[in-house]
Amino acid sequence: MLLSTEPLDPTSAVTLIQPLISPTNGKVVALLGSEQILVSDLATRVSVIESTLERVKNAEGEIVIEPMRAPLGRAVEYASAVKQLAERQRTAGGKPLRGDVIAAADGASITLVAPAEELQTWAALTDRAWPTTLETKPYFVAEFDSQTLKSIFDEAISAMGPAGEGALLFANTFTGSVTVTARPETHERLESLAQELRDLPTSARLTTERIPVRRRLAASLAEQLASLLAPNTEHGLPVPQTESADETNTAAAAPRSLAESATGPTITVDEATNSLLITGTPVQLASVHNFVAQLDTTVPQVMLEVLMVSLSDSETLDLGVELERIEVDGSTLYRLSSLFGLGADAGSTTLPNAGAGLTGVVLDPGEFSVLVRALETINEGRSVSMPRVLVANAQEAEFNSVTQQPILSTNASDVVATTSFGGFEDAGTTISVQPQILAGEQLNLDYSVTLSAFVGESSDPALPPPRQQNQLASAVTIPDSYTVAVGGLELETSGEAVSQVPLIGSVPIIGELFKNRSRSSTRTKFYVFIRASIYQDDLFERLRYASDTLAEEANVPIGWPMIEPRVIR
Repeated sequence: MLLSTEPLDPTSAVTLIQPLISPTNGKVVALLGSEQILVSDLATRVSVIESTLERVKNAEGEIVIEPMRAPLGRAVEYASAVKQLAERQRTAGGKPLRGDVIAAADGASITLVAPAEELQTWAALTDRAWPTTLETKPYFVAEFDSQTLKSIFDEAISAMGPAGEGALLFANTFTGSVTVTARPETHERLESLAQELRDLPTSARLTTERIPVRRRLAASLAEQLASLLAPNTEHGLPVPQTESADETNTAAAAPRSLAESATGPTITVDEATNSLLITGTPVQLASVHNFVAQLDTTVPQVMLEVLMVSLSDSETLDLGVELERIEVDGSTLYRLSSLFGLGADAGSTTLPNAGAGLTGVVLDPGEFSVLVRALETINEGRSVSMPRVLVANAQEAEFNSVTQQPILSTNASDVVATTSFGGFEDAGTTISVQPQILAGEQLNLDYSVTLSAFVGESSDPALPPPRQQNQLASAVTIPDSYTVAVGGLELETSGEAVSQVPLIGSVPIIGELFKNRSRSSTRTKFYVFIRASIYQDDLFERLRYASDTLAEEANVPIGWPMIEPRVIR
């Protein structure tokens, strides 16, 4: 239908009457180059628009069209109540109000058409004619967490249609309740729904849900969940039950009783898919979901390198003189000698073999011999051992390098004694380290280093040889990827021995010809260094780099495809 808008501008007229157009069937368009608009709507709606437009054109001042929400399905009664209240106000001696109230076609709103200066008066009448009250109530249903209960209420309110519009819901995760602000009729429906949930049998509240575990082993996570949920029994909450997939299949023919199934969530580990099957009430499932979200994280790895350095210095000095005189007087043979085992023999007709060190020999066969020997030995040694192992955070790593000495076992009886194998005695290096990652890229290490060695021969085949053992054990905090000394052992021994001919060996100067001196000193140092490197990136890039570097050093193929350039002509 074409409607004239003169003296109003067509565009302004479209803006004014737009709230009166039906939201689904109506349409209004301003015709360019003319003072008309084209209105397409229901006949009753077009009539209301035409009369409203006439009032606007004949009115003085600015006319405002304001839509307002009405009680669901009661727009006609609402508009009638507002008009009656305005008429009662006029008959009581009040100033007549200019304007009108029109019920919307959808029955959910009304539209005020009035001069701008009287719009507030009309709005005040709408509040008095049909006041809308909203109530706020909390809802709590045992064994339903707040999020699940809120989801159920949201679906119920959506099913109510316009009656549930304007409702506000707040899920309180601390109390497990849902606070709802809505109209009284909405609360009636929610109270009925909450009571239905409370009346549900226990078996109907139990649901089973599969929770995949992506970064941990499902079995270890199930143990943690059991320990986390177990203390809840102090507050009246159930203890979780943990099963394996095999146990579940075995017990399939014997279902749990109602009372037994209600004692707590059942956690079943599916090792094939590394997931958890949780059976319990919604509030129990929500608790498990919360714990899994916090615990299912990538476990950092720690590369442990234990560097053991052994330094040894030894020095020995041997200095000796041997004299021997043989005299023959007729049939009598005299022999006088000062010998210390250096190798001179006056009766020999050949020179002795040259020994180590400085050796001087004067030999007159059958008469006398003089042997002087001096030897100084200096040894410096360095031994380095660096075992390396990758371990998960808070797990214990062990390094063992031992020598096993077999021993015999003797079984004595009244008839005969038998000897059999009695086992092994171990000696070597044993290292135990347990890292714990701290904040600020630091690590706490609980370590133990044991060094043992056999130091001699056994006095009896049935007894192990003597063994010396040194041990270091402590707890330290070290920075990431830094080599620190955690302990050490230093041993120094020295000795001096003099062999001489009695009496004459004590005479100054001359006595040196009748002595054999030996001096020795040994110093051993042992140090233990530990370097711990944290690998905690989700994609293990740092671990891959370290592995590739070591594989390249060992000339081990890493399995990655080799990229080689090619010339294409």
